Amino acid sequence: PHLSPLLYTSMAYAAGAWGRWLTMPAALRPSRGAGGVGWWFRTMTPYGAQNMVMMASTQLDVVLLAALWLTPIPGGVAAYALAMRVYYAAPMPLDALSSALLPRFVERPGQHRRTAIVGTVAGTLIAASSAALFAWIAPMFGYSEAIVHQLRVSLLILSFSFLARCMAYVLGALVTAQGRQRTRLFSATGSLTVMVTLDLILIPHHGLIGAS
Repeated sequence: PHLSPLLYTSMAYAAGAWGRWLTMPAALRPSRGAGGVGWWFRTMTPYGAQNMVMMASTQLDVVLLAALWLTPIPGGVAAYALAMRVYYAAPMPLDALSSALLPRFVERPGQHRRTAIVGTVAGTLIAASSAALFAWIAPMFGYSEAIVHQLRVSLLILSFSFLARCMAYVLGALVTAQGRQRTRLFSATGSLTVMVTLDLILIPHHGLIGAS
């Protein structure tokens, strides 16, 4: 209880990294043989960098909440925090779907492009419906009228980007299976750059709606 939360976070990441190392196929670990350590870093760096960009984009809501705190709206910060939880959670079944399809994408990518597209469209409808359902039943959980109103406004705006989020799961798995890590890295970096730029422009002037 007297240790820093940052220390616990570091320990958790270290345990996760060690677990990934243990489960990594021996052929993929860096070694002096085969292509050598240099080959390993050249191969894995785009994938690692892409993961860092994706993590940064999911942590961006913390920055947005801090920015919203400086432009207060009654119930706005709590409503936006709740909206982002729904926004991240609603498409999560697609993450499981993309993981399940990944071996098929690797073996026969051309035959499953249609599957990826259909899964993305269907998953988007499910995710948007889930978000709408939560916004409708939110008063049952005891949230105030101010929070519920701002939550619905945020989710209404965020619903327009559900398609892009679902594409990141399913079609992103297809791109990954084809070995196009640099393509995905550039697209993820570009989307994060656009997102941060728009936040800096819109939040100071439009607060919660600008963040959404």
